[in-house]
Amino acid sequence: MGMDTFWGSAVAAAIISGLITIVTTTKSNTLKYITKERSVWREKIRECSEKLRGASYQDTIKICDQLKDRINAMGKRVSNRYSDDAHIWKIINELESDNFDMKNLNRYQLVLQEYLSLLLKWDWEKAKKEVNGKKNGAFQCILWIASALTYLMSLYYEYTPMSEHTKTGWAVFLACVTLTTLAVLLILCLEKQQHEIYEIRFVGHVVEKQKKVSWVQRGLVMAGEVIIACFIPIGYGVFLLYITQSFGIGITDTIGVCIIDATILAAFAILMHELDMSEYSKQYYNYASAIDMIQSEMEEKIAGNRKKFTELEYYIKQI
Repeated sequence: MGMDTFWGSAVAAAIISGLITIVTTTKSNTLKYITKERSVWREKIRECSEKLRGASYQDTIKICDQLKDRINAMGKRVSNRYSDDAHIWKIINELESDNFDMKNLNRYQLVLQEYLSLLLKWDWEKAKKEVNGKKNGAFQCILWIASALTYLMSLYYEYTPMSEHTKTGWAVFLACVTLTTLAVLLILCLEKQQHEIYEIRFVGHVVEKQKKVSWVQRGLVMAGEVIIACFIPIGYGVFLLYITQSFGIGITDTIGVCIIDATILAAFAILMHELDMSEYSKQYYNYASAIDMIQSEMEEKIAGNRKKFTELEYYIKQI
């Protein structure tokens, strides 16, 4: 190996190592900062929850004012999602209404405490998911890179004009690299879009309660996920086979096996993504269902108190 090749390899390795170090350090610092801020936020929410028990109406309103700066402002007017704290805003609005019934103060305080406890738990689960999600996301990217390289390296070694380093060979190889890269990026974009659609579909609402989503609907969505998890890898493999034949490259045993291997690696990457989405759905469904149960219990108790008061009022009038 010549000195030029050696120094060129050393410089390339140093550049790649430097870029990886910069990216890793930046992500680490960002995660550390966000984790620190979240810790402060959780402590403030916990303090507000502790102050609620036994607080007077005026103190409760002051605590609500403190909460307004620490919960999602989108949940007040723009969104009715539990993930945007719409249920907490609903309680705050009830407490601040002019016709608030003071007899229900203690009950509203307890409900608000339960909401804040659930919010802290939900945020903790999100924080853990984000940490694990970064690891899973990095592993998925590695699988996709390995999938693309498996296919492209088979072309590099098996495509005759490429091995002879002709201009036509390089042009065909670069075209395959471009199309394969675009296919992988398109699939990653579709996965991101699927994540957004998943959130919209399975996010709990104040008006339409999460527990009223039927198991049939959930089953249909899960069936759709299975179809996607099977269809995308197969479509990806067919696409690799198509571009190979389109450029007049013969499908040798090596290229055929590498296309199958690339498809299997892609299937594992997509399976990891689907498992992440399934876990996210389960966690949020539990969070939303807990909020629904608290709301139902509160509504039943308030309705029961009103019924008792009406009966007592009627009895007094009879006397």
